[in-house]
Amino acid sequence: MSHNAKKTLILESNGTRVQIPPAPRERIIMPLWKTESGIDKMTIRPSTWTWIRFEQDRFFPLPNDGWSLMEVILRVEYPSSGCPKTLRGRFVRFPGTVKEDETGHNDVNPIAGYTRHHHWEHFLLNQRDLTMGFRVWHDGTKPIVIDGRQFKTIAFKELGAR
Repeated sequence: MSHNAKKTLILESNGTRVQIPPAPRERIIMPLWKTESGIDKMTIRPSTWTWIRFEQDRFFPLPNDGWSLMEVILRVEYPSSGCPKTLRGRFVRFPGTVKEDETGHNDVNPIAGYTRHHHWEHFLLNQRDLTMGFRVWHDGTKPIVIDGRQFKTIAFKELGAR
């Protein structure tokens, strides 16, 4: 196969596999929203769904067409006592509207007294006026602290797409 041959793009996450057929790519858009460690720490109360802020924003617009691969990275500080057994993370489409729904989710296992980096990924076919958010919930008896955090997207736009 020559180096110019087009290949099918395969995206896989949480057991779901999507194949994107070869097409000329006009551009790849890679926005990043990031809050450095030590700046604007967030306290997450037990048993409460909480929107995560990234650079003071909670909701993010995605392109109107193509595919997006999203990733959230959180630096989480867990208490020594009252630590949760489960930390849930959820990507949410159209947050804060009547069309709001969860898509792409995963639970992670905290370790009492430690600081951990957790990652969540999800990919989806973009829609017109699509915004995304990310929220977390935990089952501990004491709050946890979210320190550094990032929301990244990689949006694939096909040639000629607007």
